Amino acid sequence: MKSARAKGTFRRLLAYLLPHKALSLSILGLIAAVNLSALAKPLFIKVLADEFIVPGAFINGQGRSVAVLAFAYIGVMLFGMGAFYLQTLLITKLGMRIACRLREEVFSVILHMPLSRLNHFSAGRLITRTTNDVEAVSELFTDILVSLIKDGILVVGVLLAMVRLSPSLTGWAFLVLPPMTALVLWIRKQIHANWVVLKQITGRLNGFIAENVSGMKIVQLFNGQQAKWREFTRLNDDFYQHALVQMRMHSLSGPSANLFESLATVLILGMGLGAMKAGTADIGGLIALTLYIRQFFVPVADLAESFTQIESALVSADRIFELLEEKSQGERLRQGIALPILRGEIEFRHVSFAYEGEEYVLKDVSFHIHPGETFALVGQTGSGKTTIISLLCGFYPVNEGEILLDGIPIEALSKRDLRRKISVVLQDVFLFSGTLRENITLGDDIPPKVLEKALADSQARGLMDRNPLGFEAEVLEAGVGYSMGERQILSFARALAHDPAIFVLDEATANIDTKTEALIQKALEEASAHRTTLIIAHRLSTIRRADHILVLEQGSVVEEGSHLELMAQGGRYEAMVSGAGAH
Repeated sequence: MKSARAKGTFRRLLAYLLPHKALSLSILGLIAAVNLSALAKPLFIKVLADEFIVPGAFINGQGRSVAVLAFAYIGVMLFGMGAFYLQTLLITKLGMRIACRLREEVFSVILHMPLSRLNHFSAGRLITRTTNDVEAVSELFTDILVSLIKDGILVVGVLLAMVRLSPSLTGWAFLVLPPMTALVLWIRKQIHANWVVLKQITGRLNGFIAENVSGMKIVQLFNGQQAKWREFTRLNDDFYQHALVQMRMHSLSGPSANLFESLATVLILGMGLGAMKAGTADIGGLIALTLYIRQFFVPVADLAESFTQIESALVSADRIFELLEEKSQGERLRQGIALPILRGEIEFRHVSFAYEGEEYVLKDVSFHIHPGETFALVGQTGSGKTTIISLLCGFYPVNEGEILLDGIPIEALSKRDLRRKISVVLQDVFLFSGTLRENITLGDDIPPKVLEKALADSQARGLMDRNPLGFEAEVLEAGVGYSMGERQILSFARALAHDPAIFVLDEATANIDTKTEALIQKALEEASAHRTTLIIAHRLSTIRRADHILVLEQGSVVEEGSHLELMAQGGRYEAMVSGAGAH
């Protein structure tokens, strides 16, 4: 089963060579040239021994000088060196092209993977696929695969040359092959099983480091260094133990091949001396056979030592192909009805939803938002507010009911157009490394006038003016150096710059000071003008001016109305406002 799977993986990898046929054929030609020069070496030695050394002459029976043989030998070796140099250059180029294509395919799958699937993968696993695993597969093409082809051709050439020199002595030499093959297959099995586990540990280790670097402030605030250190050392020790097994198997491969080479050489010399006495062999042929034995077992030893890299590459390829198979479940962003204009009418009709394998988080939720309205969602943590936003953006399909935008079922709409018409400001703002302009435009070609208006409406103009570089100011990874309030304002600017028909705030004022909140309240007034606005907030002061408020509890709608209407009812909303006090 494993063998069949390995063959399938190998065939899929070979398919990446098809777009590079000319380059691959050139490499094969150069490999053949290198091998021919290597196979010629023992023949030169045979001629030198039989025609010049044994007779003790500088000119052989055909009248050729030993100098001619020497120059011919040097010429063949220079030819082999040149071919090897070109082969190395082309192989490196081929490996880099394939690695580049694999990275692009892996990242493309990640970019288009639905959140319902993306949540099944840790960041560490995805990083490992895109970096370590791709690098291991690249090495398969640049080093291992070419070595296998080169060594395979060389082994066949050596066998033919040895049989031509002496079939009987060749047969004696290869009596060592059956036990050697059994040992090699056993080592391969051990290496493969260990590599599968080692790759899994590598993914967990990468994920652990990435997670803790991002959350180091929390770790230090709560004095969690010792606990995290213990967790890290457990993972690290686990990695060390499996890496040690890998090195033991790798270390066993080379010496084993050398042992069998020595045994084969002893058999050739022992039986060859008897053949020389019987007059059926000569000294030159015997020397050539011992050199060919060396040429035969060097690639065999290389193959044994390459098992670690081969198994690493195949396991990595399996993991990459496993991820690439997610492409079939990727989002079809252009599929569906185009939305050149969206008025901003939103309707949820008896919507129920549960995340995969979990209980329902929304239960028979219905509401209707008219174009240009400001609509608020309130409720305790876990009541389903953020889930409503995820469903509105088309990240998950509903289990029951339907969602309509301008009267059209959301699943019938093009997701690309849908998300272009909706801008979301989240509680936790993410800034990418780059410039302020890149963080606001996110690669879209937004006209300067639209950008300037977005800065003014979001109250971000002052932030830009304080930096002499303005739009081109550098942003470090995750927005390091910008306060929570500044990041939130930049998030407003990003949302408004894309000129959405529907503007969504998901707890956008939860973690900011009162001064920044006042700026954001002003920005909200500008943003909500002529737009449908959907607000989720714990600070009830943010939603008092909403046209309509929906109160959620455990995934169900329990109250709805305007602020004044809900206060007059004296229900849950009134209790929340009274409990909020100064808010």
